[in-house]
Amino acid sequence: MSSKSSPAKPKISSPERKEAASTQPEELSPEERAEIAFIMDAQEMFQAVKDMRKEGLTLHAVYHSHPHDPARPSITDIKIANEWEENWSRLNLALPIYMLVSLMDKAHPDVRGYWIKNGSVVPASILPI
Repeated sequence: MSSKSSPAKPKISSPERKEAASTQPEELSPEERAEIAFIMDAQEMFQAVKDMRKEGLTLHAVYHSHPHDPARPSITDIKIANEWEENWSRLNLALPIYMLVSLMDKAHPDVRGYWIKNGSVVPASILPI
């Protein structure tokens, strides 16, 4: 992650989001992908875990936001979590909690956690700190 601020992302309206969702992700701009899908780059994640270990830290959760939808895993979220299952063991890490932040009500973001394994989704107990 960079400390540089990024330019404002263009909003994609519902019909455009549906059209973008039917397109292959590699055909979309980064802004469009961010609006419709949570995608974790494997090389960046491997480097992040390496950096965390150097600092004595352990990964326990991954998170992303749903700017226009509830804080529950989408079909795409579940598919990607399933694809990542083998990576967690390769990294010698336990399965993380998937934290989702709904920004539907920006004044009151909804934060929820889930365990996602083998296509099954189970709510995780999380405590605010």
